[in-house]
Amino acid sequence: MARRPGQALVVLASVPMLLTLLSLLSCPSPCMAVGGTGAAQAAGPEVQELVDGLREEALKRAQAAGWNGTFDRWEAKLVKTQVVAGTNYFVKVAVSDTDALHLRIYKPLPHTRLPPTLNGVKLGQDHQSPLEYFEPSDRELELPRVVDLLLRSAALRLLLRVHKMCYTDGRAWQTHM
Repeated sequence: MARRPGQALVVLASVPMLLTLLSLLSCPSPCMAVGGTGAAQAAGPEVQELVDGLREEALKRAQAAGWNGTFDRWEAKLVKTQVVAGTNYFVKVAVSDTDALHLRIYKPLPHTRLPPTLNGVKLGQDHQSPLEYFEPSDRELELPRVVDLLLRSAALRLLLRVHKMCYTDGRAWQTHM
């Protein structure tokens, strides 16, 4: 079968889109579906590093919400993840021998090169409180996810435009290549 002139361009333009789709469909946990949260698991070093970078911001938010204390401890205990356009982490952090708080952290996809953001702090928790999904406490903090979605939709529009230029009415566009 002979290859048409525009055919190679469409295949090459489709590779980045396929890679993006594969990264969205990859799950950190084999039992977790895209968009749902997995079961709570013990937090590892990667999660501890993630929460360490957000300690000061979490303290500021807790104090702004009326909590008057400091964090005697800062130890990630449990984590649930949710795959979106990036990953939401729901983390139980021990802040004393009896108290904990829950953090909602959004980590964008690596290609965005954006840092993780703290999207919510749930106060009044203890070590026995169940770690559950909760809504972001501040909608403007979802801006990195919105930008990521807009960038991907622009890439999709460009891919469709290239495809349309190459295959108009089922025939290869022969003026280029």
